[in-house]
Amino acid sequence: MTTYGLGLHSIGLNMLFCFLLRHADLYNLDIPHAIPLSGPNGTFFGYSVLLHKHQQQTWVIVGAPVANSRFNQAVRNPGAIYKCKITDKKDCEQIQLGVMLDMPCGRHCSAEVENQWLGVSLSRRQQDGLVLACGHRWKNVYFTKKEDLNKLPHGVCYKLESDLNQSSPLIPCYRDHENKFDSDFASCQAGISNVLIGDLIVMGAPGTLFWTGSVFVHNISSQVTSAYLDDNVVLYGSYLGYSVGAGHFLHPNSTEVVGGAPQYGQTGRLGSYFGATVCAVDLNTDGLSDLLVGAPMFSTVREEGRVYIYMNQGQANMTEMEFTLAGRDSYAARFGESITSLGDIDDDGYPDVAVGAPQEDDLHGAIYIYNGRKTGLGQYFSQRIAGSALGSAFKMFGQSVSGGIDVDGNGYPDVAVGAFLSDSAVVLRTRAVVMVEAMILLPPSVNRTHALCTENGQPAVCLKTSVCFQLHAKRVSGLIEILYNLTADVKHIEGLQSRFFFNTNGTELSNATAGSIKTRHGHMTCVTHLAFLRRDIRDIFTPIHFELQYELGEHNVVRGNSKSFPPLRPMLQRGEEYSNLLTNKTVFTRYCAWANCSTNLQVSAQLLLPRTHRDMPYVALGEGKTILLNVTLSNAGDAAFLPMLHLRYPSNLYFIKVLDAEEKYVSCKIAEEEKTSVGLDCSVGNLYFNTLAEVNISFLLDVSADSEPGDLNIIINATRENLENEDLLHDNIVNLTLLLRYGVNLNIHGFVSRTEFVFGDFEEPHCSAERFKYTFKVVNVGPSISHGTRVEIDIPKALAPYPYRLLNILDIQSSSGWCYIRNSTDGTSSTNGTMYGSQRASTIDSVWLNVTTTTDSYWTNRSSTTHPYWTNISSTTDTNWTSISYWANVRNWTTVIEDECDLPDSNPLNDFFFFFSKSSRRHMYCMKEDALCLYAVCDLGDMDIGKDVTIEMEVEMNSGVLDISPGRHSVMLLETTAVISPKKDPFIWFLKEDPITVVVLEAHHSHKLKRVIELSIIVASLLLGLFILALLVICMWKSGFFKREDKMENIQRLSWDY
Repeated sequence: MTTYGLGLHSIGLNMLFCFLLRHADLYNLDIPHAIPLSGPNGTFFGYSVLLHKHQQQTWVIVGAPVANSRFNQAVRNPGAIYKCKITDKKDCEQIQLGVMLDMPCGRHCSAEVENQWLGVSLSRRQQDGLVLACGHRWKNVYFTKKEDLNKLPHGVCYKLESDLNQSSPLIPCYRDHENKFDSDFASCQAGISNVLIGDLIVMGAPGTLFWTGSVFVHNISSQVTSAYLDDNVVLYGSYLGYSVGAGHFLHPNSTEVVGGAPQYGQTGRLGSYFGATVCAVDLNTDGLSDLLVGAPMFSTVREEGRVYIYMNQGQANMTEMEFTLAGRDSYAARFGESITSLGDIDDDGYPDVAVGAPQEDDLHGAIYIYNGRKTGLGQYFSQRIAGSALGSAFKMFGQSVSGGIDVDGNGYPDVAVGAFLSDSAVVLRTRAVVMVEAMILLPPSVNRTHALCTENGQPAVCLKTSVCFQLHAKRVSGLIEILYNLTADVKHIEGLQSRFFFNTNGTELSNATAGSIKTRHGHMTCVTHLAFLRRDIRDIFTPIHFELQYELGEHNVVRGNSKSFPPLRPMLQRGEEYSNLLTNKTVFTRYCAWANCSTNLQVSAQLLLPRTHRDMPYVALGEGKTILLNVTLSNAGDAAFLPMLHLRYPSNLYFIKVLDAEEKYVSCKIAEEEKTSVGLDCSVGNLYFNTLAEVNISFLLDVSADSEPGDLNIIINATRENLENEDLLHDNIVNLTLLLRYGVNLNIHGFVSRTEFVFGDFEEPHCSAERFKYTFKVVNVGPSISHGTRVEIDIPKALAPYPYRLLNILDIQSSSGWCYIRNSTDGTSSTNGTMYGSQRASTIDSVWLNVTTTTDSYWTNRSSTTHPYWTNISSTTDTNWTSISYWANVRNWTTVIEDECDLPDSNPLNDFFFFFSKSSRRHMYCMKEDALCLYAVCDLGDMDIGKDVTIEMEVEMNSGVLDISPGRHSVMLLETTAVISPKKDPFIWFLKEDPITVVVLEAHHSHKLKRVIELSIIVASLLLGLFILALLVICMWKSGFFKREDKMENIQRLSWDY
């Protein structure tokens, strides 16, 4: 039991497909022996054609929709159906059909056959030859005569038996109760398209329900007619039934119906008339029907036309192929106006399809043949047949095409094509297709030391080459000639001559010879040629390839009893799986260490870089140094023939030369590569590279001056022309990476305009200020540009443990870039937007600026930098203090008192002892993120090689803070540090780690005392002096110092006695 259904498909418009159309030579539809047919002028003879066969008789049935009937000349232009014999006489006669005015059609029916367009469509049932001919403009005029109503264009179809003598009408649109033009089926115009399949007659009726359209299916066995009519799915004006088709979409045993609606919904590919033709055919012979849909008015310029292919994946799951058919994409061709399954015309097991383009070539028309294959349908046509090439003035050639019938008995279906605008048709016979199995027989190897042949009376090495052919063809009798061309050593090394030649009895030694051979179906026939070895060959490694190309020649056949059709010359099978070109190869006999004479090339390489700064493993951009690439090639296997080194490297590397190239037999040439890479192919050695040979090759390369940093990949690959085992190829290739980096070498120097000063003069007020000018100079000594150069300057701003401001930055400027002040307390920062550029800014107010800035993650944290000045536990170190536990809290200060004049007075006793104490020194410097320091940051931007930038910073110091006791020293050293901070970039390498400069400002105490202390010392000294004098006097008095004169007088008196 079979079932039938209906499938509709709509696809959007405005998609453009472009194709490269290859040239198609004539294939197996024969043009020289075409059989033309002609009908009466002006009858549209050929609007439809149908190849038909009954018993042993074949005809071409031709529709002429506006012809007059010879059976009823009173009727005007009813249309006619002709049957034409395919013989030398090519007689065409009308079939008595469709002109009966008293044809019974129903109770309320009266036929009008004038202008009924009989012959608008024709179809045939393959199994028994039943023919259906339709006229879609047949009208019921019953109600016109009775009630003066409109004529009802129902349309009519006639079933013709296989002998074309008996017929019966079929009017599917007739309804007794419908008498008005606007009724559902009153103007359906059935028969504009039709198809016969199994027991089903399928008729399209696009006029149903105000041109919504419908499809009628008539079951011949049950005599039941069904109509597809659903205005919920099919919208008004869709023209459903404009084309119809039927096939096995759901299951090989079921039958489904397809209807084309070229104006469906007035949307989609409306302008292309998608659905104007449909063709159900099993392209890949899987038992399920596939679908071809024509869009003859598809336009890129104007109505070029397209055909869409939908492959059945099972259960009517239709998948559109990635390409569409376009023919030659000719202007106004209307390619796809007709689509017809021809059967298997090239005997490859897959059905073939013809697509008509009737308006191509200024209305002359053409048809295109597409061959089926396992994957569906070929994208390119195998043959194009133009109406203008047939020798007659055909017009609208390709409007109708029919196939599937063998009219000449050669076992291949032939093709009929209509050209209604010239009232003609033509039958194209199909040539037999021959499949040739060809072989080239060669010995496994050639021993070049054994001269077993004679050439011109001299011993010669020869190679026996046999070519064999076996034909396979359907219904091809007699002998078929094969013309062939045999070429020796087709793949010899370029620049060298062929190593083998054929003796053609000529003066020129040629490596090609031509011949012919005659054979018949199923027989293997061979012929042998001697190829001679030249005496001066050098290449014994490259295999010897022979190439055979062949074509069919004359076909000698005894003509049969039929005198109607001359025999046609067979054709070679074409397609993706068939070729008339084949090759075979052999090799020279060799004695090798390896079983298969495999070579074993090995490559090693290294880069020698310019090392101007220590042993840096990269090339610093801007140096302009030459790079040396050393490559070592060795052979651990059998001799290699024509070894090559292939270098591939980026386009910003330049090849200069190969060192000692002539001595090492190295020759290089630039290879064509992509824009981003460069190739260098170098031949090594003199044809051969012997076993255990080794060669060192040095390539000089240079880096482009405008290169960007990055990793450059250099690939070196060794190849050869002879065999190398797969497991030995791993060491044939080397990948090297050349690092391009910015090599930055920055120097920074600094000084202060006054390197020392004196403090501690008590005659000056507490708020006395000292001004100093710091100058820092940054120089980029190369070799590369320095991107985003930044300088960070720190200077103490307070004297621990006191919160009084010691120092203030009045102004900071740089000759390039900009500077700002950062006050960091706890490691976090905020931005206040105050910056100082390369132009001098106005003097900063004497009130301390609490300006801080965010530390961008783009820069490294100073805390990561190792420097001896940043390794102490606190911001100040005083070696004279016995306890440092108090200083641990200094770094937690976040506030500095800005009133520089409100300083505490020193204890006079402390001043007194400081005056007489031993001289001491104190260093004041900054640690990372120190709350007692000021931080200035200068972003200098990009610095070219040799560029220098000057930074000037003016500071104001309250020297009175240094005199606060305890904490003061005889010598106070204020260290200001300027560091170039590296940019976080993997492509920037610093040749000198953390360039730094330290500027020391020395403050020497004046050792002056206050006036009161000086007076106190003087008075104390006087009193002490008087006290000491009094003590001396007393001591002298006690010791009798003041009695010495009396003793002297006594002594003198005693002396007088003598």
